[in-house]
Amino acid sequence: ADCSGSACSFIYTQQKLPGSSDRVEIVLAGRVSGWVAVGFSDDQKMGNDDVMGCQLSRDGVRVFAKNTNNRGKSNSLDNSNDPSQYLENVVTYKSDGQIVCRFTRKLNTGASEDKDLNNEYYLLFASNAGTNGQNDFFAPLGAKHIANPLITSSKFSALSSKEFTASAESKALVTAHAIFMILAWIGAASIGLFMPRFMKKAWVKPYWFQAHRAIMVFVWAATILGFILIVVHVEGWSKDSKHPVTGLMTLILCFIQPFMALLRPNPTAPRRFIFNWLHRSVGLSAHMMAAISVYLGMELYKNSFDLGNGALYAWAGWIGLEATIWIVFESYQTFFPLKPKEKTWTDAADAKDSAKPIEDTGERRVILIIYSALNIAFTLALLISVAMASLK
Repeated sequence: ADCSGSACSFIYTQQKLPGSSDRVEIVLAGRVSGWVAVGFSDDQKMGNDDVMGCQLSRDGVRVFAKNTNNRGKSNSLDNSNDPSQYLENVVTYKSDGQIVCRFTRKLNTGASEDKDLNNEYYLLFASNAGTNGQNDFFAPLGAKHIANPLITSSKFSALSSKEFTASAESKALVTAHAIFMILAWIGAASIGLFMPRFMKKAWVKPYWFQAHRAIMVFVWAATILGFILIVVHVEGWSKDSKHPVTGLMTLILCFIQPFMALLRPNPTAPRRFIFNWLHRSVGLSAHMMAAISVYLGMELYKNSFDLGNGALYAWAGWIGLEATIWIVFESYQTFFPLKPKEKTWTDAADAKDSAKPIEDTGERRVILIIYSALNIAFTLALLISVAMASLK
């Protein structure tokens, strides 16, 4: 793959060992400072795969051939005491910036971790450019691959002489998931939460409530759709990181919010304050959990998407904006509360009431416009980073 003359970023060959009916000779090579590997899989997804790898040592001098497996998306050695178990006639070296491993293996080793290579499997090709501090003989392949694995479109046996092509797994569903979640939680939810907290007493009712409701309905729908997309992509539940856990917690908190709002008591009810605190706490918790989830999602996919640091900088800038605006406004409302002109209201249930706001301050509207513009800028920066990475 990616060859220029005799130099390739990844090389894989397989052939029946001359004079043998039960062994295959494999060559793995690549211009990397980490590892290259081939996986034999029953499907076109990583997980429960028989993996053979060629890995450069941490000191950049030695090269190891390893017989490993993927359980889920984590790599482990078949035998931690002998990583080259079942690999025979092993020849490894480094030449002209390229690591090379040549070895033979029985088609059927008899080990439960190994596939019977007499059968046909999809071939998965992956590589990693760094050491991650794990590149020694008695460690698994370690760091995550640097790009989406190349996967064959059909199955092949290790003895097949047919030519095959491999392409990267589609990023479409992951990209769509990221776009919906960024739009929902980095963009829309931030402004939607700002409305009831800081504009309720400074904007003619029911405008603040209508804006809040419309925005949060979009957040609710986008979150559910984004969750469905990623579940379809991974075909169930993924245990590869904490991102699915924080994402699910965000979904649950988000999902119950509109139902909680439908059951809100009358504004004059003696226990209305309980609803106010619960509704606010669940909303803020969902927002904070979503922020963590976006970060974990970037960490999870930064290698396979080659996401770069632009997305992280945009996320960090947005976190700074959120922290600043909430600290400043909470302090301002505490020390400089608005003084009623005609009437204080606590809810949009009186939307038909045409009374004026407590104080129709232009300052808050200006700050809302500036805050919204900055929020949109960070949202667009994240979306552009994701879109550019998906096209690589």
